[in-house]
Amino acid sequence: MKARSERTLDTFGRMKELGARLRDLRLRTGLKQSELAALMGRTGKGGHNLVSRIEQGTYPDLAFRLVADYLRAVRQPLSAIAGIIDPYTAQPTVVEKQGDRKVKRLAEVLPPVPARRVRNYDVATTQARVQAGVQPEPVDERIQRVRKLAASWLIRQQLEDCVHFELNKLGIRRADGRRFWLADYGRRVFKALANSRGKKRDKRPALLEAVEATKVSQELDRGEREKIRAAVERLFDVLEQNGALDKLPTVPEARQLEAQTKGRRVKDDEQLCLEESRRKFDAYQRARNEALETIQEAYASESGLGPDKAAYWNGGIVAFFTIGLGTEPGSDERARRVEEFITSGAFRGATPDQLRSLAAFVFTHLDPLRSSIPPDPSR
Repeated sequence: MKARSERTLDTFGRMKELGARLRDLRLRTGLKQSELAALMGRTGKGGHNLVSRIEQGTYPDLAFRLVADYLRAVRQPLSAIAGIIDPYTAQPTVVEKQGDRKVKRLAEVLPPVPARRVRNYDVATTQARVQAGVQPEPVDERIQRVRKLAASWLIRQQLEDCVHFELNKLGIRRADGRRFWLADYGRRVFKALANSRGKKRDKRPALLEAVEATKVSQELDRGEREKIRAAVERLFDVLEQNGALDKLPTVPEARQLEAQTKGRRVKDDEQLCLEESRRKFDAYQRARNEALETIQEAYASESGLGPDKAAYWNGGIVAFFTIGLGTEPGSDERARRVEEFITSGAFRGATPDQLRSLAAFVFTHLDPLRSSIPPDPSR
């Protein structure tokens, strides 16, 4: 019943327009309906009614022979109704339309990027068959091909998420040229693994060696390369063990995959880098503030000035603390910057010797704490 309904919907439906066109051709010749019916060989009482129903578009299942008889009666070629017939015959076939609907339904349950690629690829391949004059691909075969394509793109998306997430962990930003080449390296590793499955597994070492031997790979940092390769191999092992490399995703699985990868999409790449930078900066700020507070408390205690009077020297402590973090212990650079601060007059009410003594106190307490303070991510 469903097949009959779909066939009816895709049948020629411009009968009224066709009838109006035929009527226009008859009026140009000056013929009455009864006269035209006679020229068509319909001389009985029903001839007039036949022509009327054809022109009104109400004749059920109008046969081509009747249209041909009508055109012959008004002395017109088939091209006279081509403007109505040609647009219909240029439409996709019933099989193609059925395939379009099923591909569209499949694309609706996929994540956005694979869905768009599936639709674009399907349209391109279908149009190529039409232009080549090849018969439409059977619906079942077309859907199977599209599902395989969707599955490969879903796996590709997981690979991209994995590689770029690892690049974020390495702190390689999007503007860094290394990111592009390391991501490409990860894809080539995955391809080598995919091309050496099952009976071809003995070829895996050679394929991976070929990836490593390329000039581009050799120019990449070995440590970064190893981390990307390890991440890709872990992902491949998981996909192979759970059968994802051979399985076509169902609707719920496609939805679940979309939810799982939402936070690791390549389009969110920059956001992930930003979050990582913020995390590092927050950790640096916390450690820095804790070390500074420790030194201020030690000065208030060891100087014997008490918290209130010692607070006067906090500005100098902060200045020398910053200098100490940015220079190496005992370096000429540190000594030079201390003298620059003292001679600048930025801290008033203290003699140069008092400030030098304060700097020595800060550096003495700071240097043992430097290992607990992570590098400044802004540098």
